[in-house]
Amino acid sequence: MNRPWKEIIAALLIGLFLGAAGGWWGHRWRMQRWHGEGRDTQLLEKFTSQLDLTTEQKAQIASILEANRRKVDSLRSEVHPRFDEIRSSADSEIAKLLTPEQQVEFEKMKAHREGRRKRRHPPDE
Repeated sequence: MNRPWKEIIAALLIGLFLGAAGGWWGHRWRMQRWHGEGRDTQLLEKFTSQLDLTTEQKAQIASILEANRRKVDSLRSEVHPRFDEIRSSADSEIAKLLTPEQQVEFEKMKAHREGRRKRRHPPDE
């Protein structure tokens, strides 16, 4: 019953790593289901089961969801560049206030933020 501390710490670290990896994977899966066609499918399944839709109603609602998803995607592609412009402007204003050492760290922070943003919202969305 007296286990060496190294084994206990190793087991805890492995558990922490597996938990974090599982959480990350689960989050990515949920986000993929929420955006795009996965979200349409999920809504249609929910409508079908809760409203007892006929086959014809299901087809018509699927068409409506698809058309509206295209509208949302179009709006998103119009709005994203405006957000990028605002973000870039704010970054420039902030950078002017920082020392050279702080600017180096700020650039790292921006690169990290941009990487996260690209992983969450690939360019084809």
